[in-house]
Amino acid sequence: MATTAEQLLKRLVESGVWSDDDLAAARPSVSIDGDGEKAARELIKQGRLTKFQAQQLLATKPGVLVLGNYVLLDKIGAGGMGQVFKAEHRRMKRTVALKVLPLEHF
Repeated sequence: MATTAEQLLKRLVESGVWSDDDLAAARPSVSIDGDGEKAARELIKQGRLTKFQAQQLLATKPGVLVLGNYVLLDKIGAGGMGQVFKAEHRRMKRTVALKVLPLEHF
């Protein structure tokens, strides 16, 4: 079953990427009567969502988009020692490369 626009917006808040205030600000500019992919394209055009985030939110089982104080923006790479993401620190608004190690290394 395809994700609806309303489900996409709800997942943005549930995932921690957006606050309720962010949702309220974006809602007038997004068509909520359509499908989630259309809404995601609108949000990407507006710069409110990245392609990576849209893919994660539209997936059958959405992935993690927030790690601590960091919001994941894109996946840079992966290898034997973990995954590397482009992320933004919530308060400092600083873009960083964030390496996530697999659990088996602990």
